[in-house]
Amino acid sequence: MTPGDITILTDFAVALIGFSGIVIAIIIGVHGKDFAPLDHFRTFSMLMVAFGAAFGSLIPLVLGAFGFAGNDLWRLSSIFLAVIILLTSMVGPVFAASKLEASVRKQLSVWVWILFVGGSGALSVWLFINAALMTSPGVFVIALIWQLILASILFVRLVLTPRK
Repeated sequence: MTPGDITILTDFAVALIGFSGIVIAIIIGVHGKDFAPLDHFRTFSMLMVAFGAAFGSLIPLVLGAFGFAGNDLWRLSSIFLAVIILLTSMVGPVFAASKLEASVRKQLSVWVWILFVGGSGALSVWLFINAALMTSPGVFVIALIWQLILASILFVRLVLTPRK
């Protein structure tokens, strides 16, 4: 697997970001300027995860341009992606949720939090272990796909959530 092979995931993440922009424009167009705090939170979280996946999928390509190859390339890519996942899937949404009012926070799904914090935390640990021991590109790709799955879940929840 070459670093260029992973850029297809960048295309998917950017497409998801673009479609979310269309959905947000439609929601605002239909409901006026009244963009609900829960919708704002879901949009912010989805964009954080999708941008994290988009930039994360470019890491091997950038490191390859600087002359890294083989195990060193995947070791550094895994470390950088683990940091990106920690920031975009865990720290960002938790910080954004802390800014919500208590009544809005109660509307957040516990299962989505388990997916975000538990799944992303486990993948970050797996990426650090991969960097220390195995240096396999497979773990890197699985982590990126997980990020895209999380972003897709939030996108679907944003689209299908009933609005008043």
